[in-house]
Amino acid sequence: MLHVSRQAFHGIIVRITIALMWGVYAGSGVTGALRVGLTGTPGTGKTTVAKAISDLGVILNVSDLAEERGFLGSFEPDEEVKEIDIENLVLVLEEEWITEPDGLTIIEGHLAHHLPCDVVVVLRCDPDILRERLEKRGYSEKKINDNVEWELMGSMWNEYEDTNVPWTEFDCSNSSASDIVKSIIEWLDSGMQSTQSSMVLDWVSRKEGI
Repeated sequence: MLHVSRQAFHGIIVRITIALMWGVYAGSGVTGALRVGLTGTPGTGKTTVAKAISDLGVILNVSDLAEERGFLGSFEPDEEVKEIDIENLVLVLEEEWITEPDGLTIIEGHLAHHLPCDVVVVLRCDPDILRERLEKRGYSEKKINDNVEWELMGSMWNEYEDTNVPWTEFDCSNSSASDIVKSIIEWLDSGMQSTQSSMVLDWVSRKEGI
């Protein structure tokens, strides 16, 4: 008899669930030929969600895109990351991506919202939960505080520009990857209406009980 671990079994169930959702999505009126920018503060769940949706399309990473085109710099000790020349990367990708992709393409990374995507999905996370996640990653106290503050003050919405590109957000604080994937697919299928500024998650107001 074949024995499957609980973790492996859960992974199989998640993949089956997402595949079923994709079947509904693919049969709807929404085209799968989209570039979706999957962005958010480090620790909100971008990589986990990207892995969960990987069976449905192509997954690209912003750092990989930059490195392949010579726009990934050296390690910056103060920021504890490799700097990306995002302006030149955008210029190159605007030319490369002038035609639509063959299918659903997810571009994952905390700078993905700067790239020439068709839509942008912002993942959010309660700052207290985010802090716990980053501590488990072994981040320095400075890096943890910088990221938690960034999420607390509005994350990628601080850099939102009023364009024709639809933006939306999902709270990943206590949601599973499959639930977030389901929400993303439903949003794509429903016409991709942008989240209104008044509906953007405001962690400060929530914590103050406003």
